[in-house]
Parts: sequence; structure tokens; C-alpha cells
Amino acid sequence: MLAIMQIPALLAMIPAIAIVFSTHDSMSAIIFTIYIIFVALSDNFLKPMLLGKGLQTPMLVILIGALGGMMFMGMLGLFIGPVILAIAHQLYTAWVVDYKGKLPAEK
Repeated sequence: MLAIMQIPALLAMIPAIAIVFSTHDSMSAIIFTIYIIFVALSDNFLKPMLLGKGLQTPMLVILIGALGGMMFMGMLGLFIGPVILAIAHQLYTAWVVDYKGKLPAEK
């Protein structure tokens, strides 16, 4: 549930790390913790690369859409916000490319 809410993976795994430290020996717990830290750090750059694959929309637009949507509509806005901003960005880009080089009087 915490990972779906887009909080950092390390914060979502803190309870699992605490359980491993309380139930297993120290060496296993330390190895598990190092592995989780590696996974959490790789998640920070792999997630944007994989989610943005094939998109021409900048990641900043997606991030602002996700944060703004979450603020306005809660959990549903987390998914709807980036879609709305990505569509708006594509429409704006098409509009700018269409009118590039034309003055308002030349239309």
C-alpha cells in the first residue's frame, strides 16, 4: 500500500527491516538492509526512466501533475493529474509548432 502511494521505497521497507532485525541474526539483517538500500536507491532513477519511456512529455510535467492531482483529488488525482497535464502539454506543443514563425497578423 505504501509503495503504491509513491512514497520512497526505503520508507515503505522500514517495517520489513525492523522485523528482520527482530527475528533473524544480525548478519542476515545487515545483508538484507544493504540490499534494500541498494534497491531503494536504484528505484529513484529507474522508475522515472521506465515510466517515461516513449513519452515526449517532460518528467517535470508528470511530477507536477501527480502532486497537483494528489492535492486536489486525493488518490484518484494521483493518476488523473499527470494525464491531464500531459495532454495539455501535447496540445500546447502542437499549437506552438503550428504557429512557429507566423506573426498574429499573418494568420
